[in-house]
Amino acid sequence: MSKIKHPTEAERLGRWLGGVWQGLVRRDAQLAVWLNDKGLSIGATKTLIWLLRLAFFGLLFYVALWLVLIVVFALAAAWVARNSPPTDWSQNPPGGPEDPKECLSYDPMNSDNDYSDERFPKW
Repeated sequence: MSKIKHPTEAERLGRWLGGVWQGLVRRDAQLAVWLNDKGLSIGATKTLIWLLRLAFFGLLFYVALWLVLIVVFALAAAWVARNSPPTDWSQNPPGGPEDPKECLSYDPMNSDNDYSDERFPKW
């Protein structure tokens, strides 16, 4: 029986994140070389790269802020819905009153010419 140690999920995630980080560092260096080849000075290249990093992280934090706000409002709405008292549907059922004449929008013209309601004159 062999004692081969398999990497855990955390190790795999760490190696993947390390590879992503190395790729970003490599792209950063390639961008600096490309900007220098285009005629930009070293100081201007460093400044531009730092501004790009700052803009990227600013955008990342902006998106994260809105995601956090959405989650907070969803949790607050769920908490309010959970802690609200149950609704008594006996006074106001969700489908409306059983008699259509009790609806606010009742019109005998739309109810198969039902003129038996005394609130509406017969023509």
